[in-house]
Amino acid sequence: MKFLLLLIFSAVAWGVIDDKNASPFLLAHRTSVSKKMKAGEDHVIRYFISNQGEKTAHNVVLKDSYSFVDEKFNLVNGSRDAKWGKLEPGMNVTHDIVVRPNENTKGPIDNVPFEVQYTYNGKTHICLPSFDNIGFVERASRSVKPYWIVFGVSNVIIFGILKRIHYSLTVRYC
Repeated sequence: MKFLLLLIFSAVAWGVIDDKNASPFLLAHRTSVSKKMKAGEDHVIRYFISNQGEKTAHNVVLKDSYSFVDEKFNLVNGSRDAKWGKLEPGMNVTHDIVVRPNENTKGPIDNVPFEVQYTYNGKTHICLPSFDNIGFVERASRSVKPYWIVFGVSNVIIFGILKRIHYSLTVRYC
């Protein structure tokens, strides 16, 4: 009982202390709508920003100048930079851009971090984003290789061995 009272008191005290330090807490994430990119085809990149803090973030600015550079990608629709006046607590915003890989672009894409800045109490803060592994750019004329055959055969072998072990154990102990 004493432990329960101590736990409740600690939670209340932490809430009072934490309320003095309340501030905006932005989570930013970049992901691709489709996982495979092909040269010459449009590809949607989605940015998601959420305020998980207890205060409002003002002048929220998204900057992604170094990802999907013009040498490798054509920007079809949208802007790599976006701005919102304020982001209330619990509010989410998304921003989409459409890029098209050039014909000479192939291989893995460099996941360069983007930047989200916001203002709180007259000071500018920077949010550290997370992002998915966007993947590879495949050539449009590339033929699909049947790697699934190797995967399927290896799984059949593994499941066969496991079934044999299970059968031998059930015969021995049942």
